[in-house]
Amino acid sequence: MIIVGHKNPDTDCIVSSVYLSSIIKNSTAARLGDLNPETEFIFECLNLKNCIPILTDDLRKKNIFLVDHADYSQSLPSIQEANIIGIIDHHKMGIKTSQPINALFMPVGSTATILANLYKNNLFHLLGIETIETTIHMWEILLFAAINSDTLGLKSPTTTSLDKEMCQYLKNNFVKFNNFNPEKFVNDMLIAKSSLSKKNATEIFNTDCKEFLIGDKKILISQFETLDTESIKPKIEDIKNEMGKNVELGIDMVIFVVTDIMKQGSEFFVLGDKKSFEKAFSVKLSSNDSFWIDGVVSRKKQIVPPLESLFKNK
Repeated sequence: MIIVGHKNPDTDCIVSSVYLSSIIKNSTAARLGDLNPETEFIFECLNLKNCIPILTDDLRKKNIFLVDHADYSQSLPSIQEANIIGIIDHHKMGIKTSQPINALFMPVGSTATILANLYKNNLFHLLGIETIETTIHMWEILLFAAINSDTLGLKSPTTTSLDKEMCQYLKNNFVKFNNFNPEKFVNDMLIAKSSLSKKNATEIFNTDCKEFLIGDKKILISQFETLDTESIKPKIEDIKNEMGKNVELGIDMVIFVVTDIMKQGSEFFVLGDKKSFEKAFSVKLSSNDSFWIDGVVSRKKQIVPPLESLFKNK
């Protein structure tokens, strides 16, 4: 069995597949893309590079367990020919299966939160999972890192009381590691998240880019979360050129979101169907096709829903 997350994998996606594969017999963690700088930092910092999932480009005729996504558009086309046997996710269900499967969806900040809660309360058996003792050292820190990554250090509006509870529970478990400072670790993670070193516009745009089919509209939303918004400004025009290429390929709306972690807001750059974006968010884009929105930092909870409300009601 292969345990795999979505395309353009983030920390939550990678950590969830690694952890789950370590406790399920005869399973392997896989990934559908390169690691982002934050995830690389975490695995290198914890000396767990040997645990990084294998890269795969074909899911046909394989038994797969999905983590951190449940939408065909966020996986490889070959997922249509795979045998999906389970899902653990904190997004909405977007996949139809030909037969009942074991699945758990919870409206929390990260998939890692769900996994930590299953472990803490010994509930994996409810998903038909027979667990073994994990071979991953410091897995508590990995899950802690994933929760903080997806919730921007527990500051995102997607953060729930369970996210906070699991973070504290995990932190209590790894205080035994000498000289480990959780607060500094999270800050260093978030710095690594926004690293632009050695990245061109295409790589930046694709690092955290998800495709959504809403009504009959294809929408790409790429998000760049940073502690230093000035660092991205010199690359914006090149990124807009990359966005334009996707519009030419038939994507109806392409959005690049620069999220300021400290200010808790985002600047949106939009190409394609700009009028629909303006209508969905009740804004007027500038001459640079951009608009700043205070308090909006979550793609799942604050960006996708207004677009769904607009296009699904048409």
